[in-house]
Amino acid sequence: MSLFDLLRQRVPVRILPLPTHDECTEDFFYQLISTCESIVTSNPFYVRKALSRIVDSLEARSIYDDKYFDKLYELYASLSSQPLGDLDTIPQDILEYRINEQKSVKIEESPNFISGRGTTGLRTWEASKLLALRFNNDKSYLPYIQNKKVVELGAGTGLIGISLLRLASHVTLTDGDPNLVDQITNNIRLNENDTLFDLKTYSSRVLLWGGPESAPKCDTLIGADVTYDVSILPELVKSLQLYEYSVALIGATVRNEVTINAWEGQLTDANLNWEIIEIKQISSDPGVFDEPIWFDPSGGLSIKVS
Repeated sequence: MSLFDLLRQRVPVRILPLPTHDECTEDFFYQLISTCESIVTSNPFYVRKALSRIVDSLEARSIYDDKYFDKLYELYASLSSQPLGDLDTIPQDILEYRINEQKSVKIEESPNFISGRGTTGLRTWEASKLLALRFNNDKSYLPYIQNKKVVELGAGTGLIGISLLRLASHVTLTDGDPNLVDQITNNIRLNENDTLFDLKTYSSRVLLWGGPESAPKCDTLIGADVTYDVSILPELVKSLQLYEYSVALIGATVRNEVTINAWEGQLTDANLNWEIIEIKQISSDPGVFDEPIWFDPSGGLSIKVS
């Protein structure tokens, strides 16, 4: 991952990789300034903290570029003179997730929950990041997604579904919380100019698992971190039994063995044919950047896709 992608995703400032002397080219400074200017409106506090670390490091090593360093320092100085508060005072932020070289997705979410405080749909969780990457980049997943009708359960911020809007023939993003469905619609609009998708290829709606309404008939049912609590598993499994689809792909972050064992046990008890097709290990070192998207180890150290 580049430093610029990490900044757009709001990776914690303390683990941002500092540029080496050789990396500090004119192009580096230009991209750094452009990136900071693109995100400063939505989160000036984060930009100030990031620039403080980067500028201090450059000064300590006497790395300067007269043309661009002065402009970088001016931006930092202007933010340092403002009473910006902190992350707790910023109700929403717009993060950008790099899916691959051709695609990134902007998501408006709550920075208060980026560090794991709070509840489900207010932030993008680790299994959503993994499935968005795999569906778009791993050829073994493409037969289930490309030119298929896809329904996402518990879509939350909408990262996965939005990442598929030029890949699947139609995507229906669902969640049980009407407020989150509204937020999903807003996030789709954030990406309209970037993804150039046909507005007829997506829809969003409220869907309660086990309720009287069924999900639309589809080729592929997807869900990420929808197995977060034992109490919701019976309704989820019931829905998997009732909905009309060809295959379901569910990503589950392993936070505790009790919940994941209950999930797998209930799938078996319901006579649903299932298998684990991938286990993604997340490094306990938050400074490991082995995917186009950063994974927060505080959210769980492994993800199972079944």
